[in-house]
Amino acid sequence: MKKFISFVLVLCLLFSFSPPIHAIGNINEFGNATVYGQTKPTKVWDWSEGSYSFNGIAGMSDLYSNYRFSNANRVEIYAENAHSSHVLTIKLLKVQTGIDFSVSTVKIQPGEYKTWSVSLNSGSQYILKFYAPSEFSGYIKKLS
Repeated sequence: MKKFISFVLVLCLLFSFSPPIHAIGNINEFGNATVYGQTKPTKVWDWSEGSYSFNGIAGMSDLYSNYRFSNANRVEIYAENAHSSHVLTIKLLKVQTGIDFSVSTVKIQPGEYKTWSVSLNSGSQYILKFYAPSEFSGYIKKLS
C-alpha cells in the first residue's frame, strides 16, 4: 500500500512540473500557422496586410504576439476570452530599453469580449502580451 501511495505522489509531482501547454498562431501567406512564443517579437507587422488576427491557449506561460506594431497613431483591439474560469489580462506594451512601458491593460471576464482603442506614437513600437492561464482570440487593426 505504501508503494502505491508513493507511486501516486510521484505521478502528481510529475504532472505538476510538466512543461506548460501553449499554442498561439496566425495563418501566414502560405496557409501555415505561425507560432507565437514566450519571447518578445522582433519583426514589425505590415499594416498593408490589414488587421492582425491572434488566438491562443496558455497553461502557465505568458505569451506575446509574434509581431511588433508601429506606424499607427491609433489602433483598435478586439479580444474574446474563451477560458471557462480565468480572467484574461492583455497588455499593449511600448517597446523601450530596459522595461517595456504598459500603454493599455484590459481584463476580460471568462466568456466575454471587449473592443477598445488606444492612441499611439507612430514612431514607437508596441507588442501585445497575454497573461496565463488564457484561451483567447481577437485582432488589432490600425485606425489612423
